Amino acid sequence: MISIDNAVELMIKTYLGLPKRITGLSIPRKEYNDIAESFPALLDGLEKHAPDKLDGIDLGTIEWYHRLRNELYHQGNGLTVERGTEKGDRLLFRGDARMGFCLTHW
Repeated sequence: MISIDNAVELMIKTYLGLPKRITGLSIPRKEYNDIAESFPALLDGLEKHAPDKLDGIDLGTIEWYHRLRNELYHQGNGLTVERGTEKGDRLLFRGDARMGFCLTHW
């Protein structure tokens, strides 16, 4: 779960930080730095600057799993997500012509 969450965060940071020639997005450096400060801000930035890339992607679910992962990781009490839940709603990334990748549920 930690690896998947980290991959999703890095994927969003990378996409939003790519040159305008690649993505067509024009995000000023200061704004990008502010967006990259927190996971919720990354999701807000993705929603603001690339809403057309989010067709079928539920940012609320992504944020919920990120918060759950943070709770479990930082509490350090050995708890984990129930196996059926984690498997059923795992966030993955795959190749996609719309964004170079996208998030999917399986």
